[in-house]
Amino acid sequence: MIWNGLKSNINISSNWVSNNNCCGIELQDGDASGVTISGNYVDIGSGDNALGLTGLNSSVGANLINNNTIIGGGRFGIEIKNPAGGVTVSNNSVSLTTINGETRDRAGIAVMRRGVLGANADVPNGVTVTGNTVDGYTQASGDEGFGIVIEGTNHTVSGNTVTNCEVGIQQQGGAHPNSGYPGDGNQSAGMSANYFGRGNSPIVCGNTISGNTFSGNGTDTRNVIGTGNYGLVVNTNTNENFYSIQAAVNDAQTLNGHTITVNPANPGTQYDEQVVVNKELTIKSATPTQAVVNFTGTASGKPSLFDVTANNVTIENLNMNVDLSKLRSAIIASSAGLDAITVKDNTIGAYGTPAGSYGDRNAVSVNYGGTTNYRVATGGVNSVTFTGNTVSGTGPGSYFRSGIALDEGGLTTTGNTLTTINHDVLLRFAGNGANNINNNTLNGGGIELSIKMRVPERLRYLVIRLPQQAHLEQRCYE
Repeated sequence: MIWNGLKSNINISSNWVSNNNCCGIELQDGDASGVTISGNYVDIGSGDNALGLTGLNSSVGANLINNNTIIGGGRFGIEIKNPAGGVTVSNNSVSLTTINGETRDRAGIAVMRRGVLGANADVPNGVTVTGNTVDGYTQASGDEGFGIVIEGTNHTVSGNTVTNCEVGIQQQGGAHPNSGYPGDGNQSAGMSANYFGRGNSPIVCGNTISGNTFSGNGTDTRNVIGTGNYGLVVNTNTNENFYSIQAAVNDAQTLNGHTITVNPANPGTQYDEQVVVNKELTIKSATPTQAVVNFTGTASGKPSLFDVTANNVTIENLNMNVDLSKLRSAIIASSAGLDAITVKDNTIGAYGTPAGSYGDRNAVSVNYGGTTNYRVATGGVNSVTFTGNTVSGTGPGSYFRSGIALDEGGLTTTGNTLTTINHDVLLRFAGNGANNINNNTLNGGGIELSIKMRVPERLRYLVIRLPQQAHLEQRCYE
């Protein structure tokens, strides 16, 4: 055992360790970097673990735990506690070959939050678990035996063979029934049903679990994820990780001009939230695969997925599903000083039995004075960009009234495919900048333009390019 502080450039290889009363090889308390533990043979005996490694990180160098053989009893084969990235656990053979009197959860390989000290990551991060063989982790007491457990963010679990365990691979976070967070979770027998009780990370997201082989397990894979743990959301300016879009926006370190990236949601989940955007931010999918935002709860505030009240906001490459029985819009942008709103490359779909006022049912509503008056921008909105979006619905009646609805604004809308009921594009009282409606595919009601005051002068700032057979409704007000 090596104890306390930063432990760096450590190589523990080709040893034979047996007859443990507690632990085989341990780096305990503090943190560690540039660690290699390789080619060891550890018989846990009646002890607690074979390898227990705390606070691994890449500050000095990468960490490699590989080609070790672990047999015997105890609770844990390999514990990776509070890692902060740069850790690979590969090609180890971990088998529970004897059963002692332990009644708590067991695990062959566990990546977890436990005993966090000042230098440690609060959320486990950045471990690759690959090419390992784990066998025989069971627990007869009513608690469970896990082959591999991960909690936290940015882990990869692939190419492992897990056999004869109660649970083959468990991904968990934010759902410990007795979490004790920010302290430790209650790991006593019976205190963490369906959960690896020694770990209690509040977050799990952004992990990849694929290409593993299973045989003889009670359950091959299981995800136990707490409410609100939707997926990995990253502020790319601060490199902070979050588990929801709203948490990223609300964070004190998230400032005007920052970019928030949204990864695809955890298995079986989606971003089930209404988001208030009150800072000048870009919010976009982290990958070409669009993250899905679909709110299913009881709506509050404006009836939309995104309530935008700040200037210079971009919503990009998201898949927004709008339940019209609860909401009216994917995005409502409305405030006294509103300007520079960009909505690009999104997929916006409507579903559910529509409720509420038809006049408010617009996929994107910017400063629009419909049945509910959101037209409050002083002097209008100079710049609204709506490009590359697809707006659609589900039959027979779950469609938006319009794709984009804007009052008193300057609008650029290009390259969209819009299928709505009345107005694919609804632009009223235009005159706050140039308006360009170009190269769109309009499958619904076409375009409505309502242009106020001195019609010839206003039309100098309007460019419309229409496909054949497109519908244009123009209203002019003196």
